[in-house]
Amino acid sequence: MVLEKLKNKSRIFYGSIIFIIIELVAFIIIHSSKGLTCSITAFSSILLAFLFTLIFLRKTPIYLLTVTALFLTSIADLLLCGLFALTLSIQTASVICFFVVQICYFIRIYLSQKSKKLKLIHLIVRILATLLAVIITILILDSNANFLAVISVAYYLNLIINAIFAGINVKNEPLFFIGLLLFMLCDFFVGIEFFGDFINIENATFINFLMDIPFNMAWLFYLPSQTIISLDIANKKRT
Repeated sequence: MVLEKLKNKSRIFYGSIIFIIIELVAFIIIHSSKGLTCSITAFSSILLAFLFTLIFLRKTPIYLLTVTALFLTSIADLLLCGLFALTLSIQTASVICFFVVQICYFIRIYLSQKSKKLKLIHLIVRILATLLAVIITILILDSNANFLAVISVAYYLNLIINAIFAGINVKNEPLFFIGLLLFMLCDFFVGIEFFGDFINIENATFINFLMDIPFNMAWLFYLPSQTIISLDIANKKRT
């Protein structure tokens, strides 16, 4: 039994090292290439994050929810990686996938919470904040409002809430919190560009400064976020 545990720990350790090295190489390629090479490498790196977790198969709810989320993240990135025409329907389908990803993480966080009071607060905050954000989005965008804009706001808000409640439990799940935090920073830059198509931001000097940074800021945070979340779930105990 002890020998088997040592073998499992060794497998996880060396597997994690190899995984990190491959993702680091992918990170460099993504930020030093363009076009099809960049797109294929970007998608492959996210797919690898999902496949890496399958090596450590287990039947715990936290594992299954996280693996499902990583799988849906891969699907969403496949739609956005440039191999398909970026139509409104493709964008919408990808954001729906990302929204379901955050629902999976919400359930994971909710199940991990021990306090019934915290669980109730969590549910109330999430429901009210999501409804309020959707209503405000529709009011602000007015005639420009569409399903893609609404689901995007709902998705990002749930990501923020997930990061906040994961932060409350950061002592027990530091990697998961860091992964969600980086995920949130990634989509902050994606959101700036996306909502620039709906809202006039010509006079927003700071936002324009962020948009003009000659670097792929979204992927600066995105790949590390998925790598860290994968490492978190791969290294979790089976109990």
